[in-house]
Amino acid sequence: MVKTQKAPNAKNSKQNSKKKLDADPLQTKIPFTVKSSKPTSKTCIKCKEIGSLISCKKCAGSFHLACLGLSENQVTFTNWICVECLGSYDKQLSTEAKQHLTLQKKEKESFSGKIFNKLSEIKEETQIQKFKNKYPEYIKGDKINYPIPDELLWENQGIHEISLKEKPIPNKSHIDPKILGNILFICDFLYTFKEILQIDPISFEDVYKGLSSKYENEISKKVHVSLLRPILQHMARKENTDKSINRGLSYLLYKSSKIIDLDDILDSSYLVIYDYALFSGLWKEIIESAGIEANESLKAYPLLSQYNTNYSIEDKIQLISTLIIILLDSLAFYQEITDRIENLSNLKKEKHEINAQLRAIQKSHPEKSQNKEELQLQDRLKQILGEIKEIKTRTECIGKDRDYNEYFIFPWEKRYIFVKCYKPIEDGKESESGYWYYYDKKKEVNKLLKYFNSKGEREAKLTEALNKALEGLELTEDGLKFSSKSEEVEHSDLESIIELEDPTEDLKSKLKKLYVLMKNNLGVCNSEIELILNEETASAESIKKYFKAISEITGCEQMLQESDEEKEKEEEPSKHRKIELQIWSDFSDIQYYWSQYLEEAKDTHEFFICYHILAEIVKKYIKEHQHHPTLREENSYNLARKSYRLARLSKIKHYEEDRNQAQDDECFICGEDDGTLLCCDGCPKVVHQECVMLEKIPEGDWYCNECVEKANAMRMTRGRLKLSKLRDNLSNN
Repeated sequence: MVKTQKAPNAKNSKQNSKKKLDADPLQTKIPFTVKSSKPTSKTCIKCKEIGSLISCKKCAGSFHLACLGLSENQVTFTNWICVECLGSYDKQLSTEAKQHLTLQKKEKESFSGKIFNKLSEIKEETQIQKFKNKYPEYIKGDKINYPIPDELLWENQGIHEISLKEKPIPNKSHIDPKILGNILFICDFLYTFKEILQIDPISFEDVYKGLSSKYENEISKKVHVSLLRPILQHMARKENTDKSINRGLSYLLYKSSKIIDLDDILDSSYLVIYDYALFSGLWKEIIESAGIEANESLKAYPLLSQYNTNYSIEDKIQLISTLIIILLDSLAFYQEITDRIENLSNLKKEKHEINAQLRAIQKSHPEKSQNKEELQLQDRLKQILGEIKEIKTRTECIGKDRDYNEYFIFPWEKRYIFVKCYKPIEDGKESESGYWYYYDKKKEVNKLLKYFNSKGEREAKLTEALNKALEGLELTEDGLKFSSKSEEVEHSDLESIIELEDPTEDLKSKLKKLYVLMKNNLGVCNSEIELILNEETASAESIKKYFKAISEITGCEQMLQESDEEKEKEEEPSKHRKIELQIWSDFSDIQYYWSQYLEEAKDTHEFFICYHILAEIVKKYIKEHQHHPTLREENSYNLARKSYRLARLSKIKHYEEDRNQAQDDECFICGEDDGTLLCCDGCPKVVHQECVMLEKIPEGDWYCNECVEKANAMRMTRGRLKLSKLRDNLSNN
């Protein structure tokens, strides 16, 4: 049955639309309401007749069911749309459905984001709360008080809101990163103690070139001489002399230091002192700990003759580093370092006292301008800060980064910021000595400062120190140009290195001048010496022959050649006379050890020591005897005096040999080896305290009766001998 269509009202239309949407799942998700309008006609649009009509909710047109070819069962009387309006309605429905889905997605994402942020805040609050509970000392109020230890900072990066930045890669020098650190250590030691060592600062590039050279050069010599000067002064002290080591070199230098400048010996014979310091056994523990004895180069090549040619730069650095350790162990450097530390402590104490006085003045007179006393205190405070900055025992690192890499700025090298890394830039193993690199460009340093995180304690201090030091640095925009070659520097490339002359030729020239001096002032003339000096090339053998010939002249007497008048008489045989120079008369104690050292000398540097001592003694003799010595025939008195001197020297030699022998194991009186034995300091004999009837063991040196008699015999002069005989005669009478 068809119902008569009534004009729809708005309220019923909305209710019907709601019911339709509730029945349709699609429309439940996408609500769509058709805007209905009142029908414009009460007749069918197609047949133009009245009757039972159905109205379109879209266009408000009316239709008979028959005109549409529909039955009542096929039509819903709510929200019906005609065929003409159906296409546009579907399109509108699809568009609105998409818009609704997009809006729903955005709302879902926004809601999910809010939920995630809320959960993150809860989690972060939980982590911060845990941090606060675990490390309350780093909390101030409700916030973390930065800077904090770097380990805690990088352990929880999310809490501290850290943004990672790229670190600039440090530059690699042409010097091996392992060697560079040792060279910097040597240069820093030379600079820190330049007053004691008497040396000006040297750049690390020059030190590297000097040590890399296979030739003796000015820089290498300057470094060694400055380091060996305190050791030579140590050797030349009486308490440090040892006649049994190296042919009594230390004793010879001790005696000679009264008449010659030790710097002259050091300048020409520094390798001799170097060899003595390393192999004399005086610093045995230091040498063993440094691993010098295990060095293959030292075993294969003698230091005196092949140090520059066959020793690698690694070997030289090892020996120089050992030499520095020996110096630091010496009394002079120990006292210097102690004085510096004490002075630094006193300055810091005074600084704190001045700061306290300034605070008290400001507190008592906060509004008043600075008075005279306050200005004086501030001036003194500035002066103290400058003095503190100058007092150093070595250059300390200015700070460490998060990876424990150490940063150095050396006062003698302001063109670089050096970095000591325990891991190499390239692939490689960790090293305790570290690998050394550098920054020399302003851009690199600025980028490095941005890389550091001031929330960490180490990098906060490092950043502050770098910012303060930047004003005094001499960084460039493009950096310094370093050679990328890693191979050893060749001699031809060492433009700034001054190669030294052959020391043998230099010694020959000095010996020639000495001979001319003796010839002009003392009338000395020797054909063998002149022949040696006229040779084209000098050798160690020829120089030793020269010294043997000259020692005969200076020892006592010399056969002179024919006089000019006798040469004119060809028919007469050549005549010879004796001359007594007595050059060593005032230095007999030096002469014995000088002769002993000369006897076993083989290297030019050893001959230089003999030359300096001889030359100074000759000059002193000439100064005291400006005229030619009197020529006279040798008589019995001179022969007796000569034999007495030789006998005395022989006794001294045997006495020294007895002292150097190992001690006996048995008492020389009772023959027993048990109990406490007292050793004689003059010979190998040992004895029981009871056997020599001593109440207590004597302090200091003790000599047996035989050694006492020998010593008295050696010290017996002719006057004492006559007095002794006179006493014997009186006692017999």
